[in-house]
Amino acid sequence: MFDWKGYINMTMNKPPRQLLVRALGFVKNKEIAIDLGAGALNDSKYLLDYGFKKVIAVDNEENLDLINKINNKDFVFKKMAIEDYNFLENKFSLINAQFVLPFIKKEKINQKIDNIKDSLEDGGIFVGQFFGVRDGWHSKLGVSVYTEEEVKNFLTNLDIAYFQEEEKDGQTAMDGEKHWHLFHFIAKKN
Repeated sequence: MFDWKGYINMTMNKPPRQLLVRALGFVKNKEIAIDLGAGALNDSKYLLDYGFKKVIAVDNEENLDLINKINNKDFVFKKMAIEDYNFLENKFSLINAQFVLPFIKKEKINQKIDNIKDSLEDGGIFVGQFFGVRDGWHSKLGVSVYTEEEVKNFLTNLDIAYFQEEEKDGQTAMDGEKHWHLFHFIAKKN
Protein backbone atom coordinates (compact mmCIF):
# COMPACT_ATOMS: atom_id res chain seq x y z
CA MET A 1 0.00 0.00 0.00
CA PHE A 2 0.94 3.61 -0.38
CA ASP A 3 1.63 6.01 2.47
CA TRP A 4 -0.56 8.86 1.21
CA LYS A 5 -0.25 10.91 4.43
CA GLY A 6 3.53 10.72 4.11
CA TYR A 7 3.27 11.67 0.43
CA ILE A 8 1.19 14.74 1.30
CA ASN A 9 3.74 15.77 3.94
CA MET A 10 6.62 15.32 1.47
CA THR A 11 4.94 17.33 -1.31
CA MET A 12 3.53 20.27 0.66
CA ASN A 13 4.25 23.71 -0.75
CA LYS A 14 5.48 22.41 -4.11
CA PRO A 15 4.73 24.45 -7.22
CA PRO A 16 1.77 23.41 -9.38
CA ARG A 17 2.32 20.56 -11.84
CA GLN A 18 3.71 21.86 -15.11
CA LEU A 19 1.17 19.93 -17.16
CA LEU A 20 -1.61 21.76 -15.31
CA VAL A 21 0.06 25.11 -15.98
CA ARG A 22 0.28 24.19 -19.69
CA ALA A 23 -3.39 23.10 -19.72
CA LEU A 24 -4.53 26.46 -18.37
CA GLY A 25 -3.48 27.98 -21.69
CA PHE A 26 -6.42 26.09 -23.25
CA VAL A 27 -9.00 27.12 -20.63
CA LYS A 28 -11.57 29.63 -21.89
CA ASN A 29 -13.97 29.67 -18.93
CA LYS A 30 -12.77 29.87 -15.31
CA GLU A 31 -15.99 28.81 -13.59
CA ILE A 32 -15.55 25.53 -11.69
CA ALA A 33 -12.43 23.35 -11.54
CA ILE A 34 -12.04 19.99 -9.83
CA ASP A 35 -8.70 18.69 -8.58
CA LEU A 36 -8.86 14.89 -8.41
CA GLY A 37 -6.43 13.22 -6.03
CA ALA A 38 -5.63 16.68 -4.71
CA GLY A 39 -3.00 15.50 -2.20
CA ALA A 40 -1.18 18.46 -0.66
CA LEU A 41 -3.58 20.89 -2.43
CA ASN A 42 -0.79 22.63 -4.36
CA ASP A 43 -2.74 22.54 -7.63
CA SER A 44 -6.00 23.50 -5.89
CA LYS A 45 -4.38 26.62 -4.43
CA TYR A 46 -2.93 27.49 -7.82
CA LEU A 47 -6.34 27.17 -9.50
CA LEU A 48 -7.87 29.53 -6.94
CA ASP A 49 -5.04 32.02 -7.47
CA TYR A 50 -5.50 31.65 -11.24
CA GLY A 51 -9.04 32.96 -10.87
CA PHE A 52 -11.43 30.02 -10.93
CA LYS A 53 -14.74 30.97 -9.30
CA LYS A 54 -14.89 27.63 -7.47
CA VAL A 55 -12.40 24.82 -6.89
CA ILE A 56 -13.38 21.38 -5.59
CA ALA A 57 -10.62 19.11 -4.28
CA VAL A 58 -11.25 15.35 -4.00
CA ASP A 59 -8.88 13.07 -2.10
CA ASN A 60 -8.97 9.99 0.16
CA GLU A 61 -6.70 11.74 2.66
CA GLU A 62 -7.75 14.81 4.58
CA ASN A 63 -5.16 17.18 6.05
CA LEU A 64 -7.18 19.72 8.02
CA ASP A 65 -4.20 22.03 8.51
CA LEU A 66 -3.75 22.35 4.74
CA ILE A 67 -7.48 22.72 4.12
CA ASN A 68 -7.85 25.43 6.78
CA LYS A 69 -4.86 27.36 5.41
CA ILE A 70 -6.66 27.87 2.11
CA ASN A 71 -9.34 29.97 3.86
CA ASN A 72 -11.31 30.69 0.70
CA LYS A 73 -15.11 30.50 0.44
CA ASP A 74 -14.73 29.31 -3.17
CA PHE A 75 -12.86 26.15 -2.10
CA VAL A 76 -14.56 22.85 -1.25
CA PHE A 77 -12.80 19.70 -0.05
CA LYS A 78 -14.40 16.26 -0.46
CA LYS A 79 -12.82 13.38 1.46
CA MET A 80 -13.55 10.39 -0.76
CA ALA A 81 -12.24 8.13 -3.46
CA ILE A 82 -12.61 9.36 -7.02
CA GLU A 83 -14.67 6.23 -7.71
CA ASP A 84 -17.24 7.49 -5.16
CA TYR A 85 -17.48 11.07 -6.43
CA ASN A 86 -20.79 11.88 -8.14
CA PHE A 87 -19.80 13.72 -11.32
CA LEU A 88 -22.62 15.98 -12.54
CA GLU A 89 -23.05 16.56 -16.28
CA ASN A 90 -21.72 19.74 -17.91
CA LYS A 91 -20.33 21.13 -14.66
CA PHE A 92 -16.57 21.66 -14.93
CA SER A 93 -14.41 24.07 -16.91
CA LEU A 94 -11.34 22.08 -15.87
CA ILE A 95 -10.75 18.59 -14.51
CA ASN A 96 -7.23 18.15 -13.13
CA ALA A 97 -6.07 14.55 -12.58
CA GLN A 98 -2.34 14.71 -11.89
CA PHE A 99 -0.81 11.26 -11.32
CA VAL A 100 -4.09 9.89 -9.89
CA LEU A 101 -5.79 8.01 -12.74
CA PRO A 102 -3.47 4.98 -12.38
CA PHE A 103 -4.87 4.50 -8.86
CA ILE A 104 -8.50 4.14 -9.97
CA LYS A 105 -9.49 0.48 -9.92
CA LYS A 106 -9.14 -0.98 -13.42
CA GLU A 107 -12.64 -2.43 -13.31
CA LYS A 108 -14.05 1.07 -12.70
CA ILE A 109 -11.86 3.17 -14.99
CA ASN A 110 -14.10 3.10 -18.08
CA GLN A 111 -17.14 4.24 -16.11
CA LYS A 112 -15.17 6.96 -14.30
CA ILE A 113 -13.60 8.29 -17.49
CA ASP A 114 -17.07 8.44 -19.08
CA ASN A 115 -18.34 10.29 -15.98
CA ILE A 116 -15.42 12.71 -16.18
CA LYS A 117 -15.95 13.42 -19.88
CA ASP A 118 -19.71 13.94 -19.36
CA SER A 119 -19.04 16.35 -16.49
CA LEU A 120 -16.97 18.69 -18.66
CA GLU A 121 -18.82 21.72 -19.97
CA ASP A 122 -18.44 22.48 -23.68
CA GLY A 123 -14.88 23.70 -24.15
CA GLY A 124 -13.86 22.17 -20.80
CA ILE A 125 -10.34 20.79 -20.32
CA PHE A 126 -9.32 17.39 -18.91
CA VAL A 127 -5.64 17.07 -17.96
CA GLY A 128 -3.64 14.27 -16.38
CA GLN A 129 -1.57 11.12 -16.82
CA PHE A 130 -1.89 7.38 -17.11
CA PHE A 131 0.91 4.92 -16.37
CA GLY A 132 2.10 2.86 -19.33
CA VAL A 133 2.68 -0.89 -19.31
CA ARG A 134 6.45 -0.53 -18.78
CA ASP A 135 6.06 1.61 -15.65
CA GLY A 136 8.05 0.31 -12.69
CA TRP A 137 4.87 0.04 -10.61
CA HIS A 138 3.03 -2.07 -13.23
CA SER A 139 2.73 -5.03 -10.82
CA LYS A 140 2.17 -3.01 -7.63
CA LEU A 141 -1.13 -3.62 -5.86
CA GLY A 142 -3.58 -0.78 -6.51
CA VAL A 143 -1.87 0.50 -9.67
CA SER A 144 -3.36 0.18 -13.16
CA VAL A 145 -1.30 0.53 -16.34
CA TYR A 146 -2.44 1.00 -19.94
CA THR A 147 -1.24 0.87 -23.52
CA GLU A 148 -1.15 3.99 -25.69
CA GLU A 149 -4.17 2.66 -27.60
CA GLU A 150 -6.15 2.23 -24.36
CA VAL A 151 -5.28 5.76 -23.22
CA LYS A 152 -6.32 7.26 -26.56
CA ASN A 153 -9.56 5.27 -26.38
CA PHE A 154 -10.26 6.86 -22.99
CA LEU A 155 -9.99 10.25 -24.69
CA THR A 156 -12.41 9.37 -27.52
CA ASN A 157 -14.84 12.21 -28.32
CA LEU A 158 -12.44 14.78 -26.90
CA ASP A 159 -9.99 16.90 -28.92
CA ILE A 160 -6.47 15.99 -27.84
CA ALA A 161 -4.59 19.28 -27.49
CA TYR A 162 -1.43 17.68 -26.11
CA PHE A 163 -0.26 14.07 -25.84
CA GLN A 164 3.20 12.90 -24.84
CA GLU A 165 4.57 9.49 -23.98
CA GLU A 166 7.46 9.70 -21.53
CA GLU A 167 9.78 6.95 -20.38
CA LYS A 168 12.64 7.58 -17.98
CA ASP A 169 14.28 6.54 -14.75
CA GLY A 170 13.73 9.00 -11.96
CA GLN A 171 12.83 9.67 -8.36
CA THR A 172 9.46 9.32 -6.67
CA ALA A 173 8.40 11.58 -3.84
CA MET A 174 8.89 8.80 -1.27
CA ASP A 175 10.03 5.47 -2.69
CA GLY A 176 13.33 6.45 -4.28
CA GLU A 177 14.25 5.45 -7.84
CA LYS A 178 11.60 4.16 -10.26
CA HIS A 179 11.20 3.52 -13.97
CA TRP A 180 8.49 5.87 -15.22
CA HIS A 181 6.34 5.13 -18.26
CA LEU A 182 3.72 7.85 -18.61
CA PHE A 183 1.15 9.19 -21.03
CA HIS A 184 0.56 12.91 -20.38
CA PHE A 185 -2.51 14.48 -21.97
CA ILE A 186 -4.57 17.63 -22.28
CA ALA A 187 -7.95 17.12 -23.93
CA LYS A 188 -10.88 19.41 -24.68
CA LYS A 189 -14.60 18.74 -24.92
CA ASN A 190 -16.31 20.21 -27.98
